[in-house]
Amino acid sequence: MSRPSQPRAEGFVVLANPSAGSADDDLTDQIADRLGQHGDVVLSPIGDDPDDDAPLDRAITEADGRCLVVVGGDGSLHRTVARMAALDRFDLEVGLIPLGTGNDLARGAKLPLDPRAAVESLGRLKARPMDILIGNGSVIVNAVHLGLGADAAIAASRWKARLGAAAYPLGAVVAGTWSTPWELKVTVDGRVVHDGTTVLAGIGNGPSIGGGTRMFPAARLDDGQAVVVVAGSKWGRAGRAVFGRSLRHGQHGRLPWVRMVRGRHFEVTGEPVAGNADGEIWPASPSWDVTVKPAALRLRRP
Repeated sequence: MSRPSQPRAEGFVVLANPSAGSADDDLTDQIADRLGQHGDVVLSPIGDDPDDDAPLDRAITEADGRCLVVVGGDGSLHRTVARMAALDRFDLEVGLIPLGTGNDLARGAKLPLDPRAAVESLGRLKARPMDILIGNGSVIVNAVHLGLGADAAIAASRWKARLGAAAYPLGAVVAGTWSTPWELKVTVDGRVVHDGTTVLAGIGNGPSIGGGTRMFPAARLDDGQAVVVVAGSKWGRAGRAVFGRSLRHGQHGRLPWVRMVRGRHFEVTGEPVAGNADGEIWPASPSWDVTVKPAALRLRRP
């Protein structure tokens, strides 16, 4: 249960993660200068050690009603929102300056992808409710996908530094060709929508993954539901390659073995399968449970 809203201090706490995308100290200082035109600014480097949440926790705890400004990508936002949940601080507003590789949450929120344009607009934007997902007890802000999605992220990692967001669709094609399917049962809101050979099962709060690949084209951040995509291939390796290429071009919904449904509660059981949650690889599990938490976060967006 989030605490009641309290009087909001006029200002911002800038959370800068030096390991996210192209973030650097000079750009962070420019962001602080721009935001300073709209209120006081506190700079809080959160470090690049994912196992050390103390600096981030301290920044959130001491925000005093200021807007938390995440300077980074989906991973940085994921980490911040997860710590807000742990500290019961969903009373705070969140702003996002996209500096990651994919920036899919920013795309779904219709925020400018250019960081300077994003900071120019941030002071004028109002906080609007946004849904989040809770998956296997952890926070997810944009999407989680199991099977091919996790394999694609692993494949893309070898090209990410050189190709940026273009590495993701390439990873999808490679994983689609070589991944071995899983036997899974997928249930949405208590109704079995798939039971059998599965290439990918995912639930999207936002419409895209991997730097703009629209895996969940009908997803919205504020409708209290998510879009579920299930791909079951009976065509062997050729069918998986077709799925990977179709996903790259946003045409996977036309394939006869792909289902798209909307829902609030998503369960997967069967063979252990790895997951990709907001770009973070989660280890293989025989059971996945993801639920939409409506209007949990207040994000500054158009």
